[in-house]
Amino acid sequence: MFSPSSIISLYKKNPTLSLFITRLILIYIIWKGLFFCIWRNYFDLFPLFQKFCMWAIEWILYSTAFFLSFFQYKTEVVPSEIKLRILGEFYVDPAYMNWELIAWVSVGEDCIGYGVMALFIALILSYPGNNKIKLWFIPMGLFLIYCFNILRVAILTIIIKYDPAIWELNHKFAFKFVIYGLVFLLWTRWLNIIKDNKPKTESS
Repeated sequence: MFSPSSIISLYKKNPTLSLFITRLILIYIIWKGLFFCIWRNYFDLFPLFQKFCMWAIEWILYSTAFFLSFFQYKTEVVPSEIKLRILGEFYVDPAYMNWELIAWVSVGEDCIGYGVMALFIALILSYPGNNKIKLWFIPMGLFLIYCFNILRVAILTIIIKYDPAIWELNHKFAFKFVIYGLVFLLWTRWLNIIKDNKPKTESS
């Protein structure tokens, strides 16, 4: 087991690791503090958060519909009900006879992916590195996560149209592993960039 003295010794021997962990903890505290203020509606933050969520969800809905159009899928989007579906009748299992009622995909607040994006930002900001590189790497990573999220919603929309029985499995488990795997790949890529630029990297 780790004793307080061994943890302190580890921190002293690994300044980069200690700085990374300290920053990560501070960002986590700030993140949780922000959401505490939002849900308590301090400074009238909750209405702003709701507006942001609706704006982000509409972007996801219409971006997904636009993406599906490249594959000749005709879609219907209902922003007021935050849902979309693929038009046309397709075969589904007899257990889902009322397919018209269940062929919709709802995009909720959790589908925005801000938790995954926040984790990515926290990892990059916490690790010492060239801040100029962070200025382009963070937006690039967020864009990739957003694009993958659109792909995820599009695939789920197709799945629920053709085989609703496997939708829940993919929604709850498969795609979560994949999207966190994407964050891990971005993180390892960041470490390689820092390694390649180490002679030019200033302590931050």
